[in-house]
Amino acid sequence: MAGTPTSQQDPSLDSKCRETIDRTFPFFVIHNNHVTILPNTTLFSITSQVFTTAIAVFALPAESQAVLATEPSLKKLLAAIFDAEHRAFVLEDSDRILAVLDEDAKACILAQAIAGIVFVLRRLVGLHGGELTTAAFERQLRLFAGSEQRRTILDRVERSHLWGNCFAKPEILNMIMDAINVDMEQDSGRSSPVLKLEDDLLDPVAWVNEHHPTRNLGVPEGLTIMALN
Repeated sequence: MAGTPTSQQDPSLDSKCRETIDRTFPFFVIHNNHVTILPNTTLFSITSQVFTTAIAVFALPAESQAVLATEPSLKKLLAAIFDAEHRAFVLEDSDRILAVLDEDAKACILAQAIAGIVFVLRRLVGLHGGELTTAAFERQLRLFAGSEQRRTILDRVERSHLWGNCFAKPEILNMIMDAINVDMEQDSGRSSPVLKLEDDLLDPVAWVNEHHPTRNLGVPEGLTIMALN
């Protein structure tokens, strides 16, 4: 994906990323400087709303919206963002799965999902100008799933100080924007090159349920996963 257009070349894409993230503020709750998500909800239901918002903000053509605006497309995208051991937190529409996470971890995983969604949409629009086919969408997901960029984005979100020291929601926006600008850093030579995967290395259907080629973190460092009774 070297030489791919970035938001540095198209400031309007950067603005759309910011607008999308800004619209996710109602899903975050700050209490005593700790960040969590709205109570009595699931990460899947929230990310569904985030994805719908992002598609609208990026103003994709109707044909492209038809490719993206489906539950299977969202699940494929979330599966590309997270490793197998963390996918259940975002793919299962049940609040019971979240009972094993502490409050900060829930917010961190939501922020990682948002970062992945806006990063992939920015990349798709930059590459295809909004004209998107199912094959192009799935190809970009396979590339993103195995890329160094994915690992770097999730690691930056996970290691943010905000999960225990956040004063205002715009700090979350800035943190996510810093995380997704890894592609701009790559262009300037400050980031590791993207791991490219040939199309025939990953089955177009089965890859969603497999482990990614490399491990990625999905729960904030220092935060706990509690055992279910």
